[in-house]
Amino acid sequence: MKDNQLTYILLIIASILLIANGIFAFDHTLPMIIMSILFIAIGLILLIFTLRAFIKLLKS
Repeated sequence: MKDNQLTYILLIIASILLIANGIFAFDHTLPMIIMSILFIAIGLILLIFTLRAFIKLLKS
């Protein structure tokens, strides 16, 4: 049980770092903008799925 909670917490941290990396990209070339959007999208998707699974784990 504790291993699952730690895994979800680490996934939440990783998703926040992905979102922050996408937001704080300072180079404004087209490839960097595309990568930033990709990082933000993946981070948000990962955060949503992780929070849903973590809440489901806490309820059970």
